[in-house]
Amino acid sequence: MIAPVMLVRYLAEAERHVKSGRDILAVQRQLIARLEKGGRNAKAQKAMLGLFEQIQRSFLARRIRILKDLDI
Repeated sequence: MIAPVMLVRYLAEAERHVKSGRDILAVQRQLIARLEKGGRNAKAQKAMLGLFEQIQRSFLARRIRILKDLDI
């Protein structure tokens, strides 16, 4: 079993990752909107967005697991 103090540290790290991921997603969505508004192809950027969304889901899932371990 992981010590509660370590779980708290892991939770803080997970929270940072979730926030950072949220920021990256916002920037990527803005980039896609600008490209499309300018009539440019955003296929590659949309593919990257899909990867970023997948990573974000893993960050969120990790945070949920840690919260469950902490009984929060």
